[in-house]
Amino acid sequence: RKSVAGDSQRSHHSASSNKLIVVLDEVDHLVQSHGNNVLYDLFALSELPLSKLVFIGIANSIDLTLRLLPHLHTMGIEPSMVNFRAYSHDELFRLLQQRLDGLDGPVFDPKALELCSRKVAAASGDMRQCLNAVYAALETHILHWTSKQEGNTNENARPEGQKRVDLQQMSLALGKCLKLPLINGIRALPQHQQMILCSLTFLGDKEIPLQALFSKYADICQQTKIPKLHFSEFGGACVSLHDQGLVATSKKMDLHSKSVKLKVKHADIVFALQGIRFFHNLLNPSA
Repeated sequence: RKSVAGDSQRSHHSASSNKLIVVLDEVDHLVQSHGNNVLYDLFALSELPLSKLVFIGIANSIDLTLRLLPHLHTMGIEPSMVNFRAYSHDELFRLLQQRLDGLDGPVFDPKALELCSRKVAAASGDMRQCLNAVYAALETHILHWTSKQEGNTNENARPEGQKRVDLQQMSLALGKCLKLPLINGIRALPQHQQMILCSLTFLGDKEIPLQALFSKYADICQQTKIPKLHFSEFGGACVSLHDQGLVATSKKMDLHSKSVKLKVKHADIVFALQGIRFFHNLLNPSA
């Protein structure tokens, strides 16, 4: 009996140690491009009796399973959720200091780093944006210093501009780094999603019922003689804008009960689309 029990334990240990771990990033984009059947299958496979599959999905949307996979609950599947919050400005500031410790001497004014960490924490909490802003500010500083050096005939003289990266240079860099991804992102959207954003700018900053937004969008389509999306397709386009952080949609499952609100400034949408003739005429009807 002991031998059999030992064999059984070893067999169970062997089976449990041969797990197949599948880590899938950008799950929300997979749903948009290929539908949700693949995810339903992966979740279902991991829940089968004696299944060796461990499925880990990484997404930008913390409510992805509730919003895009509503039938998981009816299938008896309750995935464990682990939410990673964005960095705070204190954490970003400490990380920046750690990254810059290897430089030869103080290169950045601490107030400039503080401004960078606070602005990025308020916008996204993304350390990559901090590093991009620091790099852009340093480039601006080097260009300024180089121009001073070229204008100075005394090679041994220390140019007046040879100081640490200051608040003004960091502020300019932040303006470029925080705005450009947003502006370029809006410009790269499909036309109908851009039209939805335009519709929201006409309706104001308040939360808009999805049906009211669809009505305004349909009016614009009729005015510009562009075939409109069906209501369900329109709802999917709004979800895509939500996933990209451009709008906020309510969590109600019924499309007819949903509402939408802009999460970006009207001026940013106008600035991004003004260079496109179609949207220039739409945003400036009297022009």
